[in-house]
Amino acid sequence: MKLALPTNYKQYVCRTCGSSDVGWDAWSEWDSATNQEVLRTGFDDAHCFQCEGETRTEEVEITDASEIAYIDEQRAKLRAEHHAVAMLEAMKEFVAGVDAGKIRSKRTYAKFKDIIANTEV
Repeated sequence: MKLALPTNYKQYVCRTCGSSDVGWDAWSEWDSATNQEVLRTGFDDAHCFQCEGETRTEEVEITDASEIAYIDEQRAKLRAEHHAVAMLEAMKEFVAGVDAGKIRSKRTYAKFKDIIANTEV
């Protein structure tokens, strides 16, 4: 299973001062299953922390090579974390199958080979 990450490089900036230090009003709620606060709804109203007030935002393309390199590095980490979960699940299945005497090495080899082939890092 591939993780869908954006391929473009954009950010939102304050229309007044051009700062990317902006945020939006939102509602969050408590998720008992994950035991964390999660975003429920985001609103259009934005706040610029540079101007220290309400603002409208504008989408701009990121063109700075160092910013793009940083974003690519973070996306690679997200892909690796995503695929680590799939590998762990496959290993758990393998161990359980060996313990039960149900898995042969050729079948397991093929399964791991398929996971590796479909893993982008």
